[in-house]
Amino acid sequence: MIRRPSRAASPLEPVARVTTDSLVPCQQHTSLRLMTRADVYLRHCLKYPERGVFHSYPEYLHGILLDVDPDVTSFVPQPYTLKIARTSYTPDVYVVRAGQQEVIELKGQRGLDPVIEASARAFFANYAIHFSVVANNTVLAREQEALNWLPLLQVIACADQTGLDTQSMTSALLERCRRFPGTTVEELLSPARRPTQYVEEVALYRLLVTHQLSADLVSAPLNYSSVLTAC
Repeated sequence: MIRRPSRAASPLEPVARVTTDSLVPCQQHTSLRLMTRADVYLRHCLKYPERGVFHSYPEYLHGILLDVDPDVTSFVPQPYTLKIARTSYTPDVYVVRAGQQEVIELKGQRGLDPVIEASARAFFANYAIHFSVVANNTVLAREQEALNWLPLLQVIACADQTGLDTQSMTSALLERCRRFPGTTVEELLSPARRPTQYVEEVALYRLLVTHQLSADLVSAPLNYSSVLTAC
């Protein structure tokens, strides 16, 4: 068991002793009681190799945004169980962003208990892991963007499970967009031929998610008139 006394960032912030069995991030088990009583969402992610379990709608949206954040290489939902004084605490997500380790808690207006927040922040700081609390409203403000990305992620997740290889197609599509600036989705995926263009569709979505191509997915969902730009 890992035991390390926490240090308060300020004498006005009391901290409690924090312990945990491991600092290897591993999605913690969600009890049946919580699964049936909480607003729980399940999703096959791109940057987390297993099925992610998210305990609220903001957590679910946040996971989508992590999957499409070019600076994020991996994340783990519900990564640890900490013992803070006599309270068990599981933060929402562990993230590796731009080579730095982060632990993030999403909270509503009431926020996180100040002692738990100060104790967790001090504990993780001992291991060069940045701990932060993010307001649910910050994530909900990007709800439309997350939902615009979601269908693309679902298609890619299914393709990843079957091992679909689109390397040659992604190269061909990327080269075409570079040669012809202003290419639209309809010029690559014909509505009439879409059932026969599954490889092209997956390849296009992979290019967008890896930010080799860009399209405006902040304010509107991807459609046949969306303009594609090579990055």
